[in-house]
Amino acid sequence: MFRAVLASLAGRALAAALLQPTSPAAGDEVPAYQDPSQPTSVRVADLLGRMTLAEKVGQMSQAERADSTDPQQITDAGLGSVLSGGGSVPTPNTPEAWADMVDSFQGAALATPLGIPLLYGVDSVHGHGNLLGAGAAPTRASARRPRSSTRWRRSSTACSATTRCSRPPSTSRATA
Repeated sequence: MFRAVLASLAGRALAAALLQPTSPAAGDEVPAYQDPSQPTSVRVADLLGRMTLAEKVGQMSQAERADSTDPQQITDAGLGSVLSGGGSVPTPNTPEAWADMVDSFQGAALATPLGIPLLYGVDSVHGHGNLLGAGAAPTRASARRPRSSTRWRRSSTACSATTRCSRPPSTSRATA
């Protein structure tokens, strides 16, 4: 089971690394885990082989944004994820402040030795209710008519659009 958890962790880290690849300095060899021409199994094995136990623990950890507002904490702990739960917002609570906050956290994650991007989660099951002025839909809106995929899709699309405007690449959401 521990091996399955580590494989899952490495897969998540690899997916994140693929989304924001880093460029090696001139003359440096590209690590296998950052080389898209390599098979996934080779990339995962390479990444896991490079990670210390502390880095693996850090990648499996998710901090609440309100408890880790200093980007340096993300670098120091090698955090894999930060979550803005209900009411956890930057000051001021604007799309620009959200984007700046997430960008600073992402920069801190990329400053770690392996440069694994951060997964940023927002509790946006009902819409991005944390963002001042963003719309929110009640959970029951789609539950009342379970066979109405159109209503669910419209609600989900609106939720995604308001969440994306504040830049988090990952959201907590209900599934169909």
